[in-house]
Amino acid sequence: MRLHLAIALALAGCAPAAPEEPTWIDDVRPILAANCIRCHGDPARNLAPPTFRLDVLEDVGGVKGARSMAEFVAARAATLGDMPAEGPSLASWEKETLLQWQYTTAAGRRENNHMPEVTFTAEATAGDQATIHMLITDADRDLVSGELKSDGATVASLRTGAQEIELDTSGLPAGERAITAILDDGTGPMSVDLGTLVVSHANTTPNLTLLAPRRDDLVVAGNQGTILFRATDPDPGADVWVDLKAVTDQAEMGIAERVKPEPSGLGEHGFDTTGWAEGEWRIEATVTDGTASRTVRSEPFIVSHPTGSERYADVRPIIDNVCARCHSAHLPTGPNFRLLPKLQESSGRAWRRVYEREDMPPPSMRAVLPDIVFTDEDRRRLSDWFYAGAPE
Repeated sequence: MRLHLAIALALAGCAPAAPEEPTWIDDVRPILAANCIRCHGDPARNLAPPTFRLDVLEDVGGVKGARSMAEFVAARAATLGDMPAEGPSLASWEKETLLQWQYTTAAGRRENNHMPEVTFTAEATAGDQATIHMLITDADRDLVSGELKSDGATVASLRTGAQEIELDTSGLPAGERAITAILDDGTGPMSVDLGTLVVSHANTTPNLTLLAPRRDDLVVAGNQGTILFRATDPDPGADVWVDLKAVTDQAEMGIAERVKPEPSGLGEHGFDTTGWAEGEWRIEATVTDGTASRTVRSEPFIVSHPTGSERYADVRPIIDNVCARCHSAHLPTGPNFRLLPKLQESSGRAWRRVYEREDMPPPSMRAVLPDIVFTDEDRRRLSDWFYAGAPE
C-alpha cells in the first residue's frame, strides 16, 4: 500500500500546473482542439448546436466563437464536468485553465510563428464539376481552419491536412475565376492567392437550393407551410422552373408544378398540410431548363397532430424561470426565448430537445443555477405546447 501511495504521489507531482494568465493561443486553443471541436467545430457535429463553435476565437458570420462562449465553456467543462459528452473528463489543470481564462479571454501572441503553407491543384473542369486538391500544413503544428473563395464567394471550408474538394461550377460564370484561401492558425486570418480556375459551360444544369423548410421546422397538420428556394442557371437566357412535392418513406404528396422563380432566382410557394400523416416529411424539388434537371431534398421537417391545449400564458412561467435563463439576449446559447416569434420559429427543434431527447434543460443548469426547479409535469406541458407550434 505504501508503494502504491508513493507512485500515486509521484504521478500527481508530474501533472502540469495551470498557467496563471492563460491565453487563447498558448493554453486554451490546444485544450479545445483536443477535447471539444470534434463536435463544436464547423460544421457542428453529433447534435451539437450550430449557434457557436470553439475552433475560432472570435464570432464568425453570426456564429459565436470561443471568446463569447468562455463563461459557458467553463461552466460545462470545468464546473459541472459533463463535457466532453464522451470520453474522459478534462484534467484538473485543463479545467483550471478554462476557469481562469473566462475572466480575461486573452488572445496572446506567439513569437516566431510560422504561417500555414498551401499546395493547390485543380483538375480541368468536366461539365459542371471541378476537382480541387488542397494540402495545408503548418510548421508549428497548429490546427488551421479557413475558407476557399472564388471571386470573393465562399465555396468550401478548409482545414489542416489534405482535402479533395468536388466543386460544383454550375453557379460560377464562365472564364477565369480567382481562387483564394483565407486561413487562420489561431493568430488571425491570412489570405493566400491560389491563382485561377478556368470554368467553361456547355448547357449548364440549373442549380437549386432549398432554403425552407429547415431541419425540424414544425407545421401543425391542417396549417400552411412555406417552401423557399433559390434556382439559378448561368446559361444566357435560360428559362427554368421547379416542380415540388412532399415525401416520406411511405407516402408522397404533390404540391405544385412549373413554379417560376423571380428574376433574382428566389422562389416561394405555400403548401397545405390538411390530411398529411403525422411525422417527418421532406420537400423534394426538381429544377429544369427543359434540357437538364437537378433534384434536391430538404432536411426533414415535422408535421404534428397536437392534442394538448396549452397556451403561451400557461407555459410562460416555465419559459421565464427555466428556458430564458440561458436562451435570452443575456446569454445567447440559442434562440432568444423571451421573444414569442423565436419560440414559434424553433418549436420543432425545441420539442426534439425537451421531449424526445430530454437534454433540455441540460444537467449543467442545476450546477450553474441551483435554484432552478423543472418537474416532469413541466416537461410534459412544455413539450405539448411546442408540439402544437407554440400557439399564442
